[in-house]
Amino acid sequence: MLGLVEIIMYTHLEEGELCLFTYCGNGKFEIVVFDISKVEKNFEYTVTEEDDVNNSEEVLLENTAGNEIIDAEMTDESMDSDTDMENVNGETIVQVEMDDPVLTFSAVMTVSNINNTSHGTYIPGYIKPGNRNFKHGERVTFRCENREWEVAIVYSNGIPRFSAGWNQFAKYNKLSLNETVEFTMVDEEDGLAFEIGFPGRD
Repeated sequence: MLGLVEIIMYTHLEEGELCLFTYCGNGKFEIVVFDISKVEKNFEYTVTEEDDVNNSEEVLLENTAGNEIIDAEMTDESMDSDTDMENVNGETIVQVEMDDPVLTFSAVMTVSNINNTSHGTYIPGYIKPGNRNFKHGERVTFRCENREWEVAIVYSNGIPRFSAGWNQFAKYNKLSLNETVEFTMVDEEDGLAFEIGFPGRD
């Protein structure tokens, strides 16, 4: 994978250490490396999409939500974050708390997202309504171009994803294979909503 070797060499990444990729919206990824035994290492990067690839090395980052691979660019700009570690059933879980919570994520459409027979995209773990997790069957509103759709959230393999109502949204907006769709969560008085964007469309 292009760029991954550079990250490993620069941070002296060793076996047993944890590399956390967090999508921060607007084509940017935060990459944080932790020594999970001592939490002494804390190298941070911002990976961002750029039109000009001549002055930066291309990195391929796999979407943790199980969708397609996202192309990105690596820079040395860093972001500040606080970390918290806890042990659950013998597994170390690292929680990253940012000053400004990230409520936007992008997903690249797969066949199962657009064939009107399956569920919608997965929702990354850092997208949460406040301090709680999404509830199975919870309803949210998709808002796009002055139209709204009610979409349900279900859990698949322990990960929340969009379900009932997704197919109508996908069909109306003519989502296509490999198209990038941007989701921005808004917590409103009457419930949760997602503002939908299509970065690749004019």
